[in-house]
Amino acid sequence: MRMPIAKVWRAFSELDRFDDDRCRVYVAEARSRRRTLGVVLFAVGSFAAVVFLVITGALAGSIQDEIPNEIRYDALSLLVSLSTGVVWLVALTAVVLLVRDAWLRSAIRDRLNTMTCGACRYSLLGLTPRGEAGSRHVVCPECGASVVLTPEMLEQLEALGVGSA
Repeated sequence: MRMPIAKVWRAFSELDRFDDDRCRVYVAEARSRRRTLGVVLFAVGSFAAVVFLVITGALAGSIQDEIPNEIRYDALSLLVSLSTGVVWLVALTAVVLLVRDAWLRSAIRDRLNTMTCGACRYSLLGLTPRGEAGSRHVVCPECGASVVLTPEMLEQLEALGVGSA
């Protein structure tokens, strides 16, 4: 399993033969096709953060009620509230980043899956298209099937700078 830190496209072997600039364009196009889902995920994450902060405040209040009056200090309740809030904030940030990365990997995978042979599911990404402008096609190196390229497939090849797509 590949685990890229900054270059998410390096998690996909189909994109290994392309340079970083071309892959950056490819990923940006995959991201833009699923922008609505990204906005929804951000909104849900923000709502969850607010809910967790409200719960944290309620928990801090209940903890303060459990401390006997002799040792109850405003500083102690403030410390408990702040430390709980920081823990929640770090946890929520980690969750948001993980969800964002999973969403982006899914968007890239969906885009890559449109560029496969219909007969054997072999990746056709990077193959040079043949034929006239109206009926561009590639021959699958795995099974030999001739695959007519859709406009979306041609767009992907253009984004990666393959042939004269």
